[in-house]
Amino acid sequence: METSSQPVSPLRQRMLEDMRMRKLEPSGEQPAARFGHSMVLDAATNTVLCFGGATGSAEGNALNDLYTYDILRNTWSNRNAKGDPPAPRLDACAAVLKSSLVVYGGSAPTPAGSPQKYLPTNEIFVLDFLSNTWTQQRASNPAAAPAKLYGPAYVLEDEIVALGDDDRGNRLLYRLSPKQSEWYWERNLINGPPPAAKGWAFAMALTQS
Repeated sequence: METSSQPVSPLRQRMLEDMRMRKLEPSGEQPAARFGHSMVLDAATNTVLCFGGATGSAEGNALNDLYTYDILRNTWSNRNAKGDPPAPRLDACAAVLKSSLVVYGGSAPTPAGSPQKYLPTNEIFVLDFLSNTWTQQRASNPAAAPAKLYGPAYVLEDEIVALGDDDRGNRLLYRLSPKQSEWYWERNLINGPPPAAKGWAFAMALTQS
């Protein structure tokens, strides 16, 4: 809330009130407490999708469930999707593309006795919203796929754009797009020097009309 002695217009006052953080008490079947999950907004239906993650300690127990939060109704529901879902994983990259949810990569549990509990994966899974069915997709050029993606993904002109590393640790910008019923990776999309190293960075996608 503003503390200035200057008068605040009724419209601005309402905007400030709407911007206050407040705890919601949603109804419905809520997801268990977790970390490393993927959350994306489906603006077309005013819903938020929550996929995977892990529960428990810092090591965690990986999940592959998918929940939908209805913003207007303040209600959670388990989608109970059909088909071939991703294996349990955390830190996956996810984006809503048209009428589907695309999930890429993440860290999946390794077999018992392995020196590392989680290893990165480069699998692509797509959930069709209309049929509520998962299918696994394969890129036509898997060698160009990132070894790992970081942070949020953005949808620009029916393509998914995200920051990632190649197999040599080089930080690149990647684009994943369905072309003629095939998924295709592109990288090295930026000209000029990259931004300097920084923490707590934020980015958003902008389009020009």
